[in-house]
Amino acid sequence: RLSARAAFRGGAGVVTLASDAATIHAFELESVETMTRVVNDPETTDFGSWLLKQNSLVVGPGLGRSHEAARLVQAALAARRPTVVDADALRLIAAGTAGLSVDGLRAHGALVLTPHPAEAADLLGKTTESVELDRFGAAEELAERSGAVVVLKGSRTIIAAPHSIPWVSSAGSPALATAGSGDVLGGIIAALLAEKSERTTLDSALVGVGLHALAGEAWSETHGDAGLLASEIADGVPAVRARLLATS
Repeated sequence: RLSARAAFRGGAGVVTLASDAATIHAFELESVETMTRVVNDPETTDFGSWLLKQNSLVVGPGLGRSHEAARLVQAALAARRPTVVDADALRLIAAGTAGLSVDGLRAHGALVLTPHPAEAADLLGKTTESVELDRFGAAEELAERSGAVVVLKGSRTIIAAPHSIPWVSSAGSPALATAGSGDVLGGIIAALLAEKSERTTLDSALVGVGLHALAGEAWSETHGDAGLLASEIADGVPAVRARLLATS
């Protein structure tokens, strides 16, 4: 729900949540704007064919870590659409479930991985402490191994891409350390990836991190450094984007 809301707030015109029937039923009771699709429904188009028609994807938030979840990650990656990989999808890749692997991501070409330090540690076979001791090194290593843009979340988020000097986000607020904040970031980046522009995958990640951080800053100017809800980050993005465009 948070990723879908954030994708809308990030500028996507149509957002679809694809999941199992029970999840879709619960979601439809709360959201009237978001399209839905039950995966593997025999009465609808083949799921793989449907994925190929999407401008961008987010895979991982709320997915679970079953073999069925791993199969959905495989299907999303096989579609070769611009894709944000987050949360449970990162854990499944780290665990090697159903043949998923970090090195196997290199063939994709348009991925953004958005791990927090513990997820990055799992992906690299390291400890969370070692990742935190060398955040630049961890982000760069993961980018080189996966061939993806890596957004290593945390205080002063690092954005790394293969064969590129990493970027550091100087914006943000302690209030962003709230449950679901990362799901919102994934939705924002996916919305930017879906835009038909000359923006690269790295550019989309950089802009997404910036919008997310500045929305947190804007909220903190009024409310302080605690109490922010993740959905409020998403809802703050349009005003931040409009302000930036007005001054560009």
